[in-house]
Amino acid sequence: MKCSRFVTIRPDFKKLVLGGISIILGLIGVFNFINVMSVGVIARKRELATLEAIGMSCRQIRKMEYSMYW
Repeated sequence: MKCSRFVTIRPDFKKLVLGGISIILGLIGVFNFINVMSVGVIARKRELATLEAIGMSCRQIRKMEYSMYW
């Protein structure tokens, strides 16, 4: 009787462990995505502030931005 009990519990335990690992890896992926996006935005803001500090007008910056993406 004990053997059949362990046989039925083991697959559930395996699913629990693998599910937990999947959730942890998913959270790491989400945090990594958020980190990459926020660092990109911060770097871009710093770059635009530098361009403005060396003398580019807001109009020139907008023109440069539009020409980059179109």
